Amino acid sequence: MSNSGLDFQIKQSQYFEEEPNNSIISNVTIIESQVIIKGDYYPWLLSFPLLLFLLVCTCANAIIFVFVFASKTYRSPANYLLANLCLVSTIYIVNLVIFTLEKEYELWSYGPWSCIAASCFHRLPLPLMTLTIMTLSLDRSRIARNPLNHPSKSSVMLQIFLVWSISFALMIPRAMISHYDPDSLETYKCKKSLLLNSRVAQAIYSTMNLLIIHVLPAAYLLKGK
Repeated sequence: MSNSGLDFQIKQSQYFEEEPNNSIISNVTIIESQVIIKGDYYPWLLSFPLLLFLLVCTCANAIIFVFVFASKTYRSPANYLLANLCLVSTIYIVNLVIFTLEKEYELWSYGPWSCIAASCFHRLPLPLMTLTIMTLSLDRSRIARNPLNHPSKSSVMLQIFLVWSISFALMIPRAMISHYDPDSLETYKCKKSLLLNSRVAQAIYSTMNLLIIHVLPAAYLLKGK
């Protein structure tokens, strides 16, 4: 056997002996990088300044909400919309903190039903916040055009009821696409799949969300002006 052939066999044997060690090192590096990225991605959301800011916002929302319903002076139809906005804002803040903690820590045991509830709860503040702000903006715009045309209590309550009903109705398809993934390496084990396993159905649902939450309320608001 020639020297070149012998050198090739020696190098080949060294490669197969060293490959498992290199593979282990590379895997450890990947795991470490994932832990570093995961650890550095969320801490600012749980930092003291932001938590203090969220606490102040929550207290302000609670004070306004109590004032509207406890004092006859502030108990007006227009302020009911403001109180609803404070309630929705508080839900959004609580949702943000809980979702951030779920990404960092295993707060509770997940399962098929808990994932459906968690996914719907995390998605609910988006239509609630947008539709509530649109409703309040439309009410302010109507009063600005005609200061003597104040809405009745029944009409305001109907608007609030519609905001919550539409928001909950939009969560039904969301519940259908949420599933539990026990093999996930993340602490949050709730995943999202295609609606009815169809890209067309998913596209229709996304389009309906866009129209109902953003486009139609904005068009109605601009038309009112």
